[in-house]
Amino acid sequence: MSETKPLLQDNDNDDDNDSGQQQQQQELQDLRPSTSLSFNNNNNNKIRHRNTVEKQSQKMAEITEPSSSSSSSSSTTIGSPQTSSSLVTNNPNSGTNTRYGTLQSTVASTSSGFKRTMLIDTRYPRTYFTRKQFFIAAISMLLFIAAVSVTLIFGLPRLKAKRDEYFAARFYESPLPEVLHSKFAVLVSGNEYPSCADAGREMLLNRNGSAMDAALASLFCLTMASPHLVGLDSGFRGLVHSDQKTYTFDVIERNFPLQQYNSTTKASLSYPVLPLAAELLWKNFGRVSWSTILMPSIWLAENGAPISEHLAQEIRANQNKLLNDFKVIRDRFIRFTNSTERLLNDGEMYKNPSLAKIFRSISANGSMALFQENYVDEIYEVLNETISIHELRSFLTKAELITIDEPFIFSLFESKLNLMTGTLKNSNEAITLAFMMKILEKLTYSEIDSGLNYVCNNPNDDDDDRIRSLKEGALEFQYLLDTIQFGATALAKLRARQSNESYLLNMSYIDHIAKQIVESAAKKINQRNLDYFDIKESLIEEELIPSEKLKGHNLHITVYDGRSGDVVTLTTSKRRSMFEGKHKFVSNLTGMVYDIFTDNDEIKVHSQVSWPILIQDVQRQGLIHMIIGSVGGRGSLQSLSAIVQVLNKILLNCQTLKSSIDESRIFYHPPNTFFYESNFPRAYIDLLIRMFDRQNLWSTDDKRINSSQQLDDNDGDNDSLLTEKTFKRLWSESGVYAMMMMMTQHDGINVTKSTENSIQQQKQQQSNKLRSMIDYRLDGYISGQ
Repeated sequence: MSETKPLLQDNDNDDDNDSGQQQQQQELQDLRPSTSLSFNNNNNNKIRHRNTVEKQSQKMAEITEPSSSSSSSSSTTIGSPQTSSSLVTNNPNSGTNTRYGTLQSTVASTSSGFKRTMLIDTRYPRTYFTRKQFFIAAISMLLFIAAVSVTLIFGLPRLKAKRDEYFAARFYESPLPEVLHSKFAVLVSGNEYPSCADAGREMLLNRNGSAMDAALASLFCLTMASPHLVGLDSGFRGLVHSDQKTYTFDVIERNFPLQQYNSTTKASLSYPVLPLAAELLWKNFGRVSWSTILMPSIWLAENGAPISEHLAQEIRANQNKLLNDFKVIRDRFIRFTNSTERLLNDGEMYKNPSLAKIFRSISANGSMALFQENYVDEIYEVLNETISIHELRSFLTKAELITIDEPFIFSLFESKLNLMTGTLKNSNEAITLAFMMKILEKLTYSEIDSGLNYVCNNPNDDDDDRIRSLKEGALEFQYLLDTIQFGATALAKLRARQSNESYLLNMSYIDHIAKQIVESAAKKINQRNLDYFDIKESLIEEELIPSEKLKGHNLHITVYDGRSGDVVTLTTSKRRSMFEGKHKFVSNLTGMVYDIFTDNDEIKVHSQVSWPILIQDVQRQGLIHMIIGSVGGRGSLQSLSAIVQVLNKILLNCQTLKSSIDESRIFYHPPNTFFYESNFPRAYIDLLIRMFDRQNLWSTDDKRINSSQQLDDNDGDNDSLLTEKTFKRLWSESGVYAMMMMMTQHDGINVTKSTENSIQQQKQQQSNKLRSMIDYRLDGYISGQ
């Protein structure tokens, strides 16, 4: 019998059998369980685990024992309860210390002294992924990668586009185009229907009338189309350029004193000054018959005029007052449908037969025909006021109804352009505008090219695309804001009579202000106080803020007859809207509403209305190059801010007429706040805040401003409380209307005053370039040929 050599030996023979043990250990590793079992306190799990260990031990014993006797002995030893217990218990004496704690011994002893390696750790949960978990993780990873990819593909271009848009700092461009006419144009604001503009067009096209005839025909039309804003008692002011001469005319509202209306307070009734002043202007500058001027208005009053959107809003906002207090004229703004009444909507027609009747009387007998026995009889019947018709007519003849004077003229670009507006004796706004424009001219151009007629002689589309950095643009806006603020202080000084035009328009003083603005911008002054603008806060509070709180809505008319070069531009308004105020006289004779003022009322003087502006090209035989007028807003300061920004863009930055009117604006609100329109490029606002610490910039849409401004605009009448929607509309109502002769250096040959035919030829060439523009912020219509 041959000798059987055991596969496993004692420790003393380990060194001699290294190669054999390595082979055996490799075989044992192949039998290592592919999974680790969880250990818990459940008895059933312990028994199941013990049986599994015994089976594995038995398999290892069968492999390692070469003979049947050895196999039997080994199997008995491993399968004994003692050995099995030692494998499943956490005995510190039979294990090794690891970073996870004490592990079971990996070497098992048998009764024959052999050692077996056991590689099962039964105390820790399994740490591998199942196939289902791996599949879910893979899907999640794929979805994450897909989401990131889609974001990068579609999101980055959009982010890049927003970034490019931000740094491009483009201004808003309205869908309204420039209107081109070759012969003449009539522009009327405040109404989206062409009725009143066509009334002026009728005078020029079919009646061979003058520019004044067209303007007066449109003015009478507004009393019918916009009765809430223009009445027979409205004042108006403007300029007329005729036969190479320019004049200003100013019609101020008048009141007739009442004795019996209220014995405790003095009362006065506004009387129809508009027809009286219009007849005087017609006598000086008219060409057609007086009755012809009134024909369009008579036709509209008899056949009906469409309700404008603004009038429809006023009717709905004052429904109770119209139905209860204005019973004489209420039926003209009501429709009856199925025995129920409703207010007129935008676009529907309304008639005023009473106004048509009085217009016919005025056209046949002159403006004084209004003041007849029927007029004073109605005053007695409604107001219980005894007035003699002779006393009334005597009062009217003694009152100064209209003043015609020379305009205030200031020059730019070394006297190459003349800006004409208002008069020195009744317009602080004209002086303030001249003051601001001269400062901006000094800041923008230190030297002027003497070879050009003026700086922006031939603007073109490339001028709008000129390249300039954002910082340069922000610096220009910084100059503009400081200039407007200095202009506000100048206006306050003029109103308080602490300064005059000689001091403000002195070039040494202009140079001093311009230098101060440049130095302050260079030093990036963080805190600006009122001393920087050389004025006291109390003066601003006293002279500027009260007048700026007055709300109103003005209307503008411009007529440019390119055939003769004549121009008429005017602005008109009522001191109160038709529904505003407590005391009214509703006339059945005229179908109009007149104001009754008491000594407790703050009578608004229409001098708050900014004068229109004529810009004359001195080197081109004094032709009118541009007409600009502003309407709406919350006062003269806001209107001045709008005009100076438009002029700055057209004359000093060489922008087109459309872009200069479309672009967003910034308005100054004393004493130290600026409001920018909501579509103002954010990049410039951020730079003004960061570079110049302009922390006083607010959007006109900011809700925190709405609540405070509503209090400012409230005149004590509950019916005039503004809603948030109405407030936003009123705040943005600072529109600019402009006409412009687009002239080039090649408009004809050298023209002298002695060559009349050459002058006429030059006018005809330039008339083909007449451009008109309406501010998208307000309504308006242009009619012409």
